[in-house]
Amino acid sequence: MKMQKRIVSVVLAVALVLSMVLALPMAAEAKKAKSFVKKLTLSATSITVDAGKSTAVEAKVKVKKKASTEVTVISNDESICTVDPAEAGKGATEITITGMKEGSTTVTVTTVGFNKKGSPVSQDIAVTVNAVQPGPGEDPEDPGDPGTGTGFDAAKDMVVTEGMTNVYINFTVNEDNPITEEEAAECGLTLSDDGKTASGNIPCMQATYTFSKLPGNLEELKTIPLDTMFGPMAAGIAAVASYQPGVYNMQNYDKCPQLEMFEYLNGPGFDIANVAKQNMFITMRTTLEGYGGPAQGSPFMYFEGATPANGYTPTKPLTFTLTHGPYQVPEAPNYATGGMYPERQMILISFAGDDSQRYCDVYESQRDNCWYIFDDSWQHLVAGAKPAQIVY
Repeated sequence: MKMQKRIVSVVLAVALVLSMVLALPMAAEAKKAKSFVKKLTLSATSITVDAGKSTAVEAKVKVKKKASTEVTVISNDESICTVDPAEAGKGATEITITGMKEGSTTVTVTTVGFNKKGSPVSQDIAVTVNAVQPGPGEDPEDPGDPGTGTGFDAAKDMVVTEGMTNVYINFTVNEDNPITEEEAAECGLTLSDDGKTASGNIPCMQATYTFSKLPGNLEELKTIPLDTMFGPMAAGIAAVASYQPGVYNMQNYDKCPQLEMFEYLNGPGFDIANVAKQNMFITMRTTLEGYGGPAQGSPFMYFEGATPANGYTPTKPLTFTLTHGPYQVPEAPNYATGGMYPERQMILISFAGDDSQRYCDVYESQRDNCWYIFDDSWQHLVAGAKPAQIVY
């Protein structure tokens, strides 16, 4: 009997010690649980956003005492959307969700702190991303108004680099106005033995234009300076490159911004009749987007790197070089008006879409001392070129 009591006493003593040992961490945990996450609240649990656009969701963490209010945010498919949580502060975090491509996924928000049960608190945000939405002037069903623009400003989006080059010329001497060997030499030319032709390398000015973006409307085009003879042709090439295939048709041709761009480049006082504008639009539509057949060229055909073989895909940044031709047309009477045609300079460009150089005649206006394209010669810029090859 005494032996049984001793055994029972030992068992009770061991049990008491074990209970005390186990009670210690439980007491500590109970004490720790005085600081915990009480609730995670999201301002939205489902959102819809367009690709390329962003929206914000706020996460609030309600805690007891000094538990963490921070959260972690994870996109469960970063090809569809990305997340960018701001720094957490006093229980609120603004989460920026950006759509990347069309699709659906979830964003998981999880507290850094634990709840009473010792676990983090999580919630999902259902995310639906729509395809890229066309802007004004980009949707054939809603072409919008010319003037939506691209934000182009020549002062920050265009760089001009001037230089010199030699241009070889070979021409027939006018029999009514022959030149001597000495006169030819003064011009850097060599006169043939019979005096009928002259040839040689002539130093000519050049200007290289580099664009980080293109103008989208007339007001943006006007930021391109016309204070040199290169300006109007450079602006004309920029106007051609900003043409949007498939956006305008004969029902809304008058909204095509290139029409007023070229009217402006013709110089002050030169208004283009509506019939002429229709023909302008038909020419651009046929050449640049292949209305009625394959396109005979491309809006980007004048830029470096663009060739028929690569579908007229230019290298970036967008660059082209203009050359002042060695020829000029002197001032001459305009018998139709009784005035004078202005002196014109020839500006040339070489490009892979044609076997010869393309040009515009430009003149300096006496009205404002700016340079403009003479007599609709901007049409040379939308003349047919080699069709783009299909790139497989």
